[in-house]
Parts: sequence; structure tokens; C-alpha cells
Amino acid sequence: HWIWNAGSGSVQTQFGVWNGVQVQDVTLPLGRDAYLATTYDGTTYKMYLDGVLVGTKELSFNFQNFELNIASGIETDFAGDIISTTLYNRALAESEICKGVETFMGAGQFAATVLSGTNPVHSICMRVVTPGAYPTARQWLLNMGQRTTGAHHWIWNSGTGSVKTQFGIWNGVQIQSALLPLNEEIYLATTYDGTTYSMYIEGELVQSKPLSFNFANFDLDIATSIETNFAGQIISTTIYNRVLADSEICRVSVDCEVEFSAWSVCNASCGAGTQTRVATVVTPPAGSGAACVETPVTQACQLIVCPC
Repeated sequence: HWIWNAGSGSVQTQFGVWNGVQVQDVTLPLGRDAYLATTYDGTTYKMYLDGVLVGTKELSFNFQNFELNIASGIETDFAGDIISTTLYNRALAESEICKGVETFMGAGQFAATVLSGTNPVHSICMRVVTPGAYPTARQWLLNMGQRTTGAHHWIWNSGTGSVKTQFGIWNGVQIQSALLPLNEEIYLATTYDGTTYSMYIEGELVQSKPLSFNFANFDLDIATSIETNFAGQIISTTIYNRVLADSEICRVSVDCEVEFSAWSVCNASCGAGTQTRVATVVTPPAGSGAACVETPVTQACQLIVCPC
């Protein structure tokens, strides 16, 4: 658990095991954005404030389940704003601490306080590995909100017919024609600006529709068995309280790949000449992949003395 106490004394915070070992001496800043992070490698628990290590403890958790409460009133609600919450199924390296990505990892039911209202602006981005066959019974990737009419759900159906997917409103307007590829790691995303709902596969717009949600709550189910579990892997799920720009839509990162031509003919028959080879892009970058470097490469050639 993460608990914020008074700003004085030694127990200013409680980051760690409920009724167990904790990092307790962290002074949190007032009135500004701050990134808090903890990592756990199975033995060592580390706590970071704005990317700086502030406490380390040896401890052992004893989880009975993996429900997630964010800013909820177990005793008293957190009085500030929760901008984003990120869970990873590994220990982050220090260079990765708090990069500003809002992510829920894995499968389960989580309570999210990122959104408010019955019809809020939001975006969802999910990184998945699809199974090798289309489902015979529809599989749930995600449901946000109440488990009934008005919620936001993502359902994968068979690869045939017009209703291949159901992205949109439970018992309402949906995008049903998106064909998901098999046995691939892909990004799925939806955005909603309060009026228009858009669905993307690998950063490419599939379809847009006008619709209106009717949220009663913001519980989040990921790959859980409302009917049938998603048979693939959920790598990450990201909830934003705004509409992503097209340039931000998540897609699998691919580094640019280039191939170089053969060396050109030397530009001198004797003396100091040069020859070059040029790069041709064979795989363009995608997502946050490394950009292409297409600068020609030059080397010296024909370094023989010219006759007098």
C-alpha cells in the first residue's frame, strides 16, 4: 500500500507491506505535479520521488488477490489529483522510472478514478498478442464501467461475418467490422472526444462513429470472464482522460532498417579520390522506433601517386 500521512515526524508516508516493512520517511511536495514510483524484484523494494531513489527496504509481500484501489476511501480519500497510474509486471530500471505513461498491466478488475461524469472524454490503448485462431465464442478484452448497458467494452468475435468485433457501448453503438490479425503483437486504441468515437489498429484509423456513453462507475475489467476470457496476452492497457492526437496513437515500435548500395566507382584514377555508397530504407520506423539515417557513407580510394 501507499499511504500519505502528516508532513512532519518520521512516518510521513507508508510505502510497502500493509502491517509490515515500509518506506516511511519520504517528504512529498505540496501543490505541484510529482511522480511517485516503487519497484520490487522479489526481494528488494525501492521507492522513487520524481525519478530519484529515496528509500530501499528488504521485504516480502503476501498477496491474496490483485485488486487495485486508486485514491479510494479505505480510510480517507487522497485529496489531490491522480493523473495517471502505471503497473508493470517487472522491476523497472532506474532509467525507466516514471516516463509519464498511464498503464494498467495484465488481467483483472481495477477501480480507476482517472475519469468522471457519465460521458467523459477519454482514450484507451491496449498492447496485445493475439492467439493463433479466431474465437468460437466471443472473448472480452476490456470493459470499463458497470457490467451492463452504457459501459465501454471491447469484444473480439469470430473472423467471419459483419460482427467481427464490438468496440463501443454495451447495448449501444459499436464498431463491429474491425478484423484483428492472428498470432501477432499489435496495438489497439480507441479515442472519444465527447461526440465521436474512433477505433485504431496499429495506429491506423479503422472507423469512426458518433455515440454517447452512460457510465455509472469506472471499474475496469481487463481480459476477465464476463463471458469468455481473451485467449491471447494483454501486455499493457492505458487509460487517458483526453483524446490522443493521431501522432500519439500507440503502435508497436519498429526501428528503421537500411541497406547500403555497393561502393561507387572512385572519382579519381590516381591520387586521393573518394567513393560513396548510399542507404535505402527497407523498413521504415514505427511508433517510437529509431529514425532512419540515410546519410551517404564516403571513403578514400585510389591512393596511388599520379605519374608526372
